[in-house]
Amino acid sequence: MTKDNNAIIWQGESLIDGGPTVAIISGLTSPSKNGKTGPMAQVDIIRSDVHPYEAVKLGLDHSICGDCSFRGSQCYVNVVFGPGMKYKAMLNGNIPVMTPEQAGAMLKAKNIGCRTGAYGDPFAVPLEIWQRLHKAADTFSTSYTHQWQRPDFDPGLFEYSMASVDPDNTVEQLQALYPTARYYRVTKTYDDIDPSTEVRCPSKNDAGERVLQCADCKLCDGALKAKNVVILEDE
Repeated sequence: MTKDNNAIIWQGESLIDGGPTVAIISGLTSPSKNGKTGPMAQVDIIRSDVHPYEAVKLGLDHSICGDCSFRGSQCYVNVVFGPGMKYKAMLNGNIPVMTPEQAGAMLKAKNIGCRTGAYGDPFAVPLEIWQRLHKAADTFSTSYTHQWQRPDFDPGLFEYSMASVDPDNTVEQLQALYPTARYYRVTKTYDDIDPSTEVRCPSKNDAGERVLQCADCKLCDGALKAKNVVILEDE
């Protein structure tokens, strides 16, 4: 078993706009210490030809984010750190190439889940890659996609990814297209939750204290049969 913590599991043309794109998984030997997610592997989807920070400045992040409402300066991800560090390591030849099956086998050996699209939308990568990775891993994943309104969207992605819903992509629009798809909705207040179909993200309590990590919660696994998840936009 390789000792490499990071690996390129796919490189090619983005399914969003054809731009050069790469999917890099990390946490294969040392799972993430991210305070929210807990010990999970993370997959960043980035442009392969330009630093993520420059991609945002030039609008080239469309290849990996599409028309996401939080793209660019509104995104919660600091692209200089995780995605940027992976990009530099890739340029320096320090990230090996693995098949999705090889990476998945390492996740299975560690019995850890995968945050599929810690940065970037999983739709940018062929669905086959996620199918191969997660079949080999045989663990849970957390993932979200904003691309469900595209005419070429493959609903097979909902096996791994929840539909991301926000003020520009409403629940009503989603259910008109995919009535059974689970979603992850961003809101300004939990007062608008529909308790019959939705539950607030349980990661924090009312005092704003972290009480549960994604690695233990698993509620955002696209394949899970459960209520939809709602989270405050600043959490």
